[in-house]
Amino acid sequence: MVVMEKRHYSFGNNLRWYLGRLWQKQPGLVWSALAEILGKTFMVVLGVLLPALLVGALTQRHNGLQYYMLVAVGIAASSAIAGILSTMGNVFSFNWGSNLRSDTSVDLQEIILGVDFAQATDPQIHATYEQASNRGTANTLSGMQAMYLFGVRLLQDVLTLVVLIGTLFALTPLAFVLVVLAATVSYVALRKYRQWYEGGHAKYSAAERKQHYLQRNAYAVENGKDVRMYSMQGWYHTHLQELLHERDKWQRRDSTRYFLANLAGTIAGLARDAACYLYLFAGVVAKTVSVSQFTLLFGVINQFVSLTNALIADLTKVQKASVDLQDVRRLFQLAEDNAKRDQNAVLPAALKPAADGTLPVTVAFKHVSYRYPEASADSLTDISFTLHAGEKLALVGVNGAGKSTITKLMMGLFNPTSGVIEYNGIDARTLTRQQCYDLFAPVFQDTTVLALSVAQNVAPAVTPDLPRVQAAIDQAGLTAKIASLPAGLQTPMTKYYEEDGVEFSGGQAQRLMLARALYKDAPVLVLDEPTAALDPLAENEVYEQYAQFAAGKSSLFISHRLASTRFCARIIFLDNGQIVESGTHAELMAAGNQYAQMFAVQAKYYAEKGDAADGEK
Repeated sequence: MVVMEKRHYSFGNNLRWYLGRLWQKQPGLVWSALAEILGKTFMVVLGVLLPALLVGALTQRHNGLQYYMLVAVGIAASSAIAGILSTMGNVFSFNWGSNLRSDTSVDLQEIILGVDFAQATDPQIHATYEQASNRGTANTLSGMQAMYLFGVRLLQDVLTLVVLIGTLFALTPLAFVLVVLAATVSYVALRKYRQWYEGGHAKYSAAERKQHYLQRNAYAVENGKDVRMYSMQGWYHTHLQELLHERDKWQRRDSTRYFLANLAGTIAGLARDAACYLYLFAGVVAKTVSVSQFTLLFGVINQFVSLTNALIADLTKVQKASVDLQDVRRLFQLAEDNAKRDQNAVLPAALKPAADGTLPVTVAFKHVSYRYPEASADSLTDISFTLHAGEKLALVGVNGAGKSTITKLMMGLFNPTSGVIEYNGIDARTLTRQQCYDLFAPVFQDTTVLALSVAQNVAPAVTPDLPRVQAAIDQAGLTAKIASLPAGLQTPMTKYYEEDGVEFSGGQAQRLMLARALYKDAPVLVLDEPTAALDPLAENEVYEQYAQFAAGKSSLFISHRLASTRFCARIIFLDNGQIVESGTHAELMAAGNQYAQMFAVQAKYYAEKGDAADGEK
C-alpha cells in the first residue's frame, strides 16, 4: 500500500500548482482576472494623477476653452476604459470565481473514492480529506476560493505599487523610505500571526471534524430509534456544546492575534503618516514643493500607504490560503503516487476470460499474517488455504475470529503484513487494486442502499442494462416486490433525495445486495455474514438459495452461525486469527472438536418441525 506522506508544500510550490490548475481547468478566469487587475490599477493611478493635473492646469492659467475640453475628454475616456475593464473582470470573476474551487472539490471526492480501501480507512487519510474539504474547498474565504480572490487583489496591489514607487522615489526618497519601513513592520507582525495560524489550524480542524460528525449523526435516520429510546439527546447536546466552545475559543484567539498584528501595523502607519505630511507641509512653506507637486505627492503617499497595507493583508490571506491547501495537495499527491504504482500493471493471461467468457479462479493464501495499523498484535497468524476454482468453501468461527479480515485480504481491500495471496498463481501484489476487485462479487453484512433508483442500486451506473438488472432481480427473489413498486425498477430508494423514495426491510435489502452481486457476475462470490440480522430459519433458506446461484463459481461463505456449512465442499474453522480445523462437515463432526461443539449448540435453531438431527446426516 502506498503510504501518504505528510509533506509540507512551500508557498511558492502551492502557488505554481494553483496557477497550473487554474490554467488547465478555468483558463477564462485568467483573462477575466487580468482585465480586473488592469482596470482597477488604471483607476487607482488615474485617481492619483488627475487631481494633480487639474491643479497644475488651473494654477498655470491656460487660456482657451479648447484646452480644458481636451483635458475633460481625456479624463472621461480614461475613466471609462478603466471602469469597463474593471467591471468586466469583476463580473466574470464573481460568476466564475468559485468554479475552480468546485472543480477541485469534485476531484477530491473522486480521489477519496478511488484510493485503496486500506487508505480510505486510514484515520490519517480520513482526517486529511475532512480538512481538505472543510478548509481547502469549502464555500468560504479559505483555500482555493481565497487563493483566487486575494491573489487577484495581490497582483493588483503589486502592479499599482510599481507605478507609484517610481513616482514616489523620484520625487521624495525620504517619504519612500518611511513608507517601506512601516510596511516592513506590518508585514513582520502579520507573518508571525500566519505562522501561529499554520501551527494551530490542524487542532481547530480536528474539533470542526468532530462537530460535523455529531451534527451529521444526530439527524441520521438510522440513528433515530437509538437516540430516542436510550435518551442520547443529552449526550449529543453536551458533546456538541463542548466542541462549539472549543471552536469559539480558537476563533477568539485567532481574532485576538489578528487584531494585535494589525495594531502593530496601524501604529507604524501613524508614525509614517505624521512624518510624511510634516515633510510635505515644510516643503510647501519653504516653496520647494509646488501646489501641483504637493497634490500629486499627497495622493501618491496616501495611495501608497493604503496599497502597502492592502498588499500585506492580501499577501497574508494568500499565504493563509496556501496553508489551507496543504491537505488538498497531499491527497492529489497520494492519487498521483497510486497512479504511478499502477501505470505499468498488465492483466496476466491467467486472469483473462476464456473465449466463452468464463474465468475459473483459484485463490491461495500462503502463510498470510495481518496486523491492523497501530495494533499491538496480529489479527491473523500464518493463514494458509486454497479456494479452488468452482469450489464452495465455508469459513466459520466465533465473532472476532478474523473471518471478515480474510475476505478483505482475499479481495485486495487489505494487503498482507506478511505472506502471499495468489489468484491463479499470480501474486496479488503485482495487480492493480481494480484488477483485484474485478474478480469478486461480495455480499456484505452491512447493506449499502444508495439514494438512487432500484436499477441503479443493482447496477451502480448512469444507464444500467435493464434486462440484466431484471434477470438479477428475478434470481434474487425480488420480482414480486419490484413489480409492486410505483415505478418498478425506476422507483427511487430511500428518502434522502426523493420524498417518495421507498425503504426495504432488512431481508429485502439483503436480496437487493445479492442482485447487485449477481449483476456483476464476477468469477468469485463472497458472502461475508450477509444474514447476520436474520433468524436462523430464514438464514438457512437464504443460504440454500445462495448455494444455487454459486453453481460454477468459486464461492466463500462466511458466518459465525453454521447454516452455510452443509452446502459447502469444505469448511475452515477459525479461532483467534488462526485456522484450527479444516475438512468436510462430516469429518469435522466426527472429530468432535470446536466445530462439532458449536454446531451442536446451534443445530436446534436450524431444524424445522423439531427435526434437529437432520443437519447431522
